[in-house]
Amino acid sequence: MYKKILFSLIFFVSDFPDFRTRRSGKQQNKSHSQAQAHKSPTPLLQYISDSVRKSVDKTTKNACLYFAKKTINAHKYRRYQFDYSL
Repeated sequence: MYKKILFSLIFFVSDFPDFRTRRSGKQQNKSHSQAQAHKSPTPLLQYISDSVRKSVDKTTKNACLYFAKKTINAHKYRRYQFDYSL
């Protein structure tokens, strides 16, 4: 559910025009804003993508640390079990 909300928010912001561009005619503004959208994202979209990337990196790092600890503990247990079987 959160992913759907996040993606809809990102698409809404990416369709939003950048208000920093100078407007001098409807057709020219349209082509300019499309070129601007391809060049660099809006500041809000950039902020959202950065925050999403940071949270994904943090989550991935935590998951990797969790599984690394589990794997190390399993290997320790296996080693001790092997020692006891001798």
